[in-house]
Amino acid sequence: MTLTDRETFVVDAALEVPIVDSPPDAQPVGWRHRHLLDVDVLSWPDIELVMRTTDAMREVLARPIAKVPALRGRNVTILFYE
Repeated sequence: MTLTDRETFVVDAALEVPIVDSPPDAQPVGWRHRHLLDVDVLSWPDIELVMRTTDAMREVLARPIAKVPALRGRNVTILFYE
């Protein structure tokens, strides 16, 4: 089975690694989920994107000042309950 040009483009776009030091507007399109409530909804490229993002964030945490300019001036809220 071969991929068409469009399918190849979609897969390649989903596999891009986010740039952690750029503003949110400059992020490549790849993540299509507003909320992640269950990992069952993730495709394989989505899971690979999450794993590459964790690698990029590990580099941020290794910095002397572990901050990301893309989140400057933003509020981040996480709610978890069962």
